[in-house]
Amino acid sequence: MSVAIYKGEKSMADLVGRLFRVQGKGSQAAVKQAADMLLRANPDLKDLSKVPIGAVITIPETGPAIHPAERATALILRRSAVVTRAQESLDTMDQNLTDVDVRAVNETKSFLEVVKSKELQEAASASPDLKRGLAEIVDTIQTMLKDLQADPKTRKAEIAGLRSNLASFIEQ
Repeated sequence: MSVAIYKGEKSMADLVGRLFRVQGKGSQAAVKQAADMLLRANPDLKDLSKVPIGAVITIPETGPAIHPAERATALILRRSAVVTRAQESLDTMDQNLTDVDVRAVNETKSFLEVVKSKELQEAASASPDLKRGLAEIVDTIQTMLKDLQADPKTRKAEIAGLRSNLASFIEQ
């Protein structure tokens, strides 16, 4: 039995094409047959969007011969294991930071409601300095809220970049 590494293909046809170099007359039937064989051996390939780059793919002996360049070596398997652990750690970090972001946004919104409350506005209206200071506080909180809501998008983009860099580590 051989093994290969998943490299982020978007379709089973792409994966089969890379692993087996199936082409020519009758290739559609060969691609379907190879895809079915891969799915039986690797049920997690059913939804490629959930397969992490670097995942090990089992290639049964009963299928078409794997292209020699796609056969995973012991070194590649070790790299894949390290990348998989790093991706799991990255996922945990991302989830923890997302949880913190949600709590921070919720607490900031609650704080903004208190600062904008009728009671506090009335108390500040007695003094121009207090009213101006309260307006500055509201502006600052609103800016903080925008920053908090924008940060997760930036983090998601950075995490995608990290994933890409991790994936390239397997191929070297």
